[in-house]
Formats: sequence, C-alpha cells, structure tokens
Amino acid sequence: MTRTGSLLRASHPEPTVAVTALATGLALSTGLGARSLLVTAAFLTGQLSVGWSNDWVDAARDARTG
Repeated sequence: MTRTGSLLRASHPEPTVAVTALATGLALSTGLGARSLLVTAAFLTGQLSVGWSNDWVDAARDARTG
C-alpha cells in the first residue's frame, strides 16, 4: 500500500467524513455562512489527528494481534 493510502486508511475515513459533515451541516444551519468553512476545517483536522494518533498509539498492539 502506498504512503498516501496508508494515511487515508489510518484516518478512519468513514467516521471522519460523518462527523465533519454533521458539524458542517450544523454550522450552516445556524447561519454562519462562509465562516462554516472554519468549522469544517477545525472538525476535519481534529478528526484526522485523532485517527492518526490512535493508530500510532495502537501500532504495537495491532502488530501483535494482526
């Protein structure tokens, strides 16, 4: 697998997209307008960092269990 593919898989894309989309929808529904992009960026980067750090912390355990 390529490095990009590995990073994508490690980001846990399904929950990342779901949480980011929900936050974006809520931001848009409150009338934030273009500032909703800031909410989207914040949630996306937060979800990516959680997914990547989770995989990094669990790497040894994942290697042992397969």
